Amino acid sequence: MAKLTDLLLAKCCILLKKVWAQRQEREKRRIRDRVHKASKVVAEFCVEHNAALAMEDLSGIRDQDKGKRFNRKLNNWNFFMAQGFSAYKLTGHGLPSIKIDPHKTSSLCPFCGGQVIHPGNWHVSQCQNCGRQGDRDEWASLVIRQRGLSRLGGRLFASNGVGSLPDDTHRVRHTRTISRGQMST
Repeated sequence: MAKLTDLLLAKCCILLKKVWAQRQEREKRRIRDRVHKASKVVAEFCVEHNAALAMEDLSGIRDQDKGKRFNRKLNNWNFFMAQGFSAYKLTGHGLPSIKIDPHKTSSLCPFCGGQVIHPGNWHVSQCQNCGRQGDRDEWASLVIRQRGLSRLGGRLFASNGVGSLPDDTHRVRHTRTISRGQMST
């Protein structure tokens, strides 16, 4: 009787492993499909506006040790897939995609280049130079955009102290909604 129980238990374990592997593969395909759709939206936006795509250079991000739970989340993150798909789709249209060093992007003001502090709330940035306040993530993406412009021969900061394009926030919000998985523009 014990051998029969052991045999049934072994067959159940094999079956469970097979079902688990099928579910993991299905989830990988779903994620890949979502990333393809998001990168298509990004590429269409860039083609429509004849714009390059500036992205953070995230190479080496997995080399950091931030604890077991955080490392697990980081290793499940498909950022290279998203960057690769977007770059591939842009090169098909003859548009460049640039990887920018993310160092100090959230501690510089995108409007004047001054030092930024985060009073009270870490998500709110305030420039010590010009006094403007804004969302930390939006400002970091504006700095990345400006670094991309400067690499392509544009100006890093406009002479009047304002970002080099008149309406910076609509592009940042568009990028942010895409990164959160919402496909609406």
